[in-house]
Amino acid sequence: MKLGERAVRPRRRPSEEPQAIDGQTRRLRTISRRAYGLAVVCAGMVIGGCIGLVAMNSAAETLLANGTRVPGMVVTTHNPVRGTPSMVVEYITGGRRHRAEIQRDSGRDYVPFEQVTVVYDPAESGRVRTLDEANDTGSRVVLGMALLVALVCVPFYLAGGAAWRRRHRAVLETGWREASVTVVPDYPVRRNRNSPDLYVSYEDGSTARLRGVPSLRGATRMRHEPGTPAWVGGTGENMVVVFERGRWLRAPYIVPVRVRPLAKYAFLG
Repeated sequence: MKLGERAVRPRRRPSEEPQAIDGQTRRLRTISRRAYGLAVVCAGMVIGGCIGLVAMNSAAETLLANGTRVPGMVVTTHNPVRGTPSMVVEYITGGRRHRAEIQRDSGRDYVPFEQVTVVYDPAESGRVRTLDEANDTGSRVVLGMALLVALVCVPFYLAGGAAWRRRHRAVLETGWREASVTVVPDYPVRRNRNSPDLYVSYEDGSTARLRGVPSLRGATRMRHEPGTPAWVGGTGENMVVVFERGRWLRAPYIVPVRVRPLAKYAFLG
């Protein structure tokens, strides 16, 4: 049997009852609200990250201005292939010899026995730096990376929330139609240069060709289930396919899609 024939003839009707598919309509609104909520969380992380960076800069500058300065000497240097370079310095306070590892982020090169000025906090022995090295112990880099990720996620989740809201409204206007759906990914699958095509055969005999949209809820995982019973709702750029069950889970699986033109629709020919 050809793949196209399986798409035209549904294997069975979806087992969803009207109340159940109405629940999937509500899920669209929930997905939108969840995306907006994640955008708010990421925005809070951005604000918190900025405050943290400012606080770290302030602490380093405060130590430089108010800390105790003593002569010191570089004992060893570490220049890893990955990660922040560091050095171990030795200094004397109160007749005792101390050593501290200092992260180097100034770009300067040091050699053993080089003389440096060590600045430390008498009330907190762990706070040590030099005149040129703030010694952030890598926390500034980690915080900066987290801040960057959160900053990128804010518009991503805002756009996703708006898109799911439009799909929810479109489904409220059109309702759901029972169909048989076959997913054809962009070959070779591993490249995934384009989103997969979805070939739809409705209960009344009409057909449609849809295209998946970039989303965490991709349709490619359903490529091994031709002619899968599903519900289709929405119109134009704001459409949704609800598969009766996912590839591995028994729960209904929601996929965002959009209309593709019927030109060169050789699949059902």
